[in-house]
Amino acid sequence: MNRHFVRVPMALLTSILATGAALAQTTGRMDPIALKNWKVPSIDTMVRTLGVSPDTHFVNPGAFVFQSTVPCRVVDTRLAVGQYGGPIFSAGQTRTYSIVQAVFGTCGSSFPSNIAAVSLNITVTSTAGTGFVTGFATGSSLPGVSSVNFVGANQIVSNAAIVPTDGGALSQINIFASQTTHVIIDMNGLFIANLSANGDHLAITTSLSGAAIVGSNDTGLSAIGVSGNGGFRGTEGNATNNTNSCGVCGSAAAGGTGSSGVSAFSNGGTFAALFAVGNFAATGSKSFIEPHAADASKQINYISVEGPEARTFITGRSRFVDGMATIDLPEHFRLITDEEGLTVQVTPIGRMTSVAVLDVNTSQIQVQSTRDVEFFYTVTGVRSAFRDHQPVEQNAVFRPDGGGGMHDVRTDLTPAAKAAMVKNGTLNPDGSWNRETAQKLGWKISADVK
Repeated sequence: MNRHFVRVPMALLTSILATGAALAQTTGRMDPIALKNWKVPSIDTMVRTLGVSPDTHFVNPGAFVFQSTVPCRVVDTRLAVGQYGGPIFSAGQTRTYSIVQAVFGTCGSSFPSNIAAVSLNITVTSTAGTGFVTGFATGSSLPGVSSVNFVGANQIVSNAAIVPTDGGALSQINIFASQTTHVIIDMNGLFIANLSANGDHLAITTSLSGAAIVGSNDTGLSAIGVSGNGGFRGTEGNATNNTNSCGVCGSAAAGGTGSSGVSAFSNGGTFAALFAVGNFAATGSKSFIEPHAADASKQINYISVEGPEARTFITGRSRFVDGMATIDLPEHFRLITDEEGLTVQVTPIGRMTSVAVLDVNTSQIQVQSTRDVEFFYTVTGVRSAFRDHQPVEQNAVFRPDGGGGMHDVRTDLTPAAKAAMVKNGTLNPDGSWNRETAQKLGWKISADVK
């Protein structure tokens, strides 16, 4: 079953269009009440209509997850007598239905048990006269408003509604009919309480290929596709099943001055604007940018030092006394730096002096000099957590299905990188993918991709 998950605060939920193709029920003839999709009403609208607060109307109020489903028929009293079939409702009758048990019919094979509410389309037909039908949570009192109203006999009227469940394991709802009528109930989504305890207020998950959320804005200056204030998180899913996936993928238009695929702003905060748990990688340089104090039309871009190791370093200035000096290294350096791989550079200030490093460890550096002069020093180490880092690794980026699977990496290649990929057989000289190499290495490449 294709599902999407959207976690939303109940007070902020507006109209959500459930996914799923329009379906038609065939029973040997054209059904005048065909199964089709519809727009899910907002919880806010429903709460205002009912005249009750979310806290009293819903079990486990708060941020729910909306899980859309392929539209399915839950109840049809025109069918043979059964738990979700006939007979016709009599005037003043209330029936109880379990949403969890209903899914074993036309609605699929399984759903979670923590269903807080359901998105329904309630239809009446063969009405005996004027009346109404109301859906409400089992165990609660009949609300003072209806889910669908009808006037006169032999009417066919439908209306979309969000109906809360009792919050129990069976996710039960009540349907009340004030007048004799057939009732057809279709469902296209669920509101799930407490899907996870991560505190998210908006979460979108998809079991389909492609992006769970896509933002696009081509209006030009300062255009933003997806914006988040206070937190935006993307998860690529189960790493064993998602090769070259990305939680958040961003792409900047070619030629755009100041454009970036993903931008993050700390807004004056003391923590990072962009934070990664795990490694951070880039095909280009890693740099910082400062304003140019003498020219408003320019900025200064400094590129970070790069190498095959994760280096740590400390710099400073000290003085030899009686030909000896001790460089005390700070605790924070000692805690993250491996004992192996330390290097020391000492530069005397002033007259020519011979210096020697006598002892090296992550706590202290002992140095000696033939003269008592000041000196600069640089102590460099290797980050303990990455002491075994190997710079040559399996290619996960420079391939047809690389770049997170959402972007053609060839659009951002440096001339040197392109030349290397032509040389190793990844690309043909014209820049197209070498299909022979892709097939040999098991890379995925679409038939229509050059």
